[in-house]
Amino acid sequence: MSLKAKRNDWVRLFSVVSAYTKDAKVTVNDGRATILAIDAAKVAIVKGSIDCEGECSDFTLNVEQVLKALNAAGGDDVTFSFDENMSDLTIIGNARVKLPLETDMGDIRDIKRDMFDTISGQGKFNPADVEQCVSYGLWNKEGAVTITIKDGTTNVRVGQDRHTAEVDCGGAEGEAFATYPLDYFDTMLKQSKGSEVTVKIPNNDFPALVEWQSGTGDFSLVIAPRVEQE
Repeated sequence: MSLKAKRNDWVRLFSVVSAYTKDAKVTVNDGRATILAIDAAKVAIVKGSIDCEGECSDFTLNVEQVLKALNAAGGDDVTFSFDENMSDLTIIGNARVKLPLETDMGDIRDIKRDMFDTISGQGKFNPADVEQCVSYGLWNKEGAVTITIKDGTTNVRVGQDRHTAEVDCGGAEGEAFATYPLDYFDTMLKQSKGSEVTVKIPNNDFPALVEWQSGTGDFSLVIAPRVEQE
């Protein structure tokens, strides 16, 4: 059993979940390898899928280990070759790197994404346009980012009162606003760099669905709103 995909796509797939989990489960259906992960704090659910050739059973692996193995294997096209017991994986590029698979972690339950079928606001932005505002917020030890969709504009703001940084981006529809953890938003910006990001908010102060594409990959992050501590 084996799977073949572009090495850069493999790297994108596993890099997206590396910030949220140590081990990840991969499922393969209809020429797509899909990964789903939930962070330990249950604030975010990240999902990614890429084009691949071949078939195999579901498998679980250590994300950090496979990223290092992909780097060592090199090459443009990389094949994941599995032994008959699905206990070992050989990553074949210019070099061959063998590593053990992890114990099956069981099913990971995604949220019901039909909540995003009807939304109050949808906005778009380029990560490069907002990353400096976010960096300022992190430097100033801010904990949250507020997204406001209104009048055809997506406003991204960090900070409060007299210490704020914000930017307006076009391409918005509807009206909605919500506040999210800044560190999770910053991680998403790094992962989606070079892509256009779409954010969908079903209603004020609801979770947001953030989506982007990279290579043959489709990626999404569902992030819970930030709850202010009393």
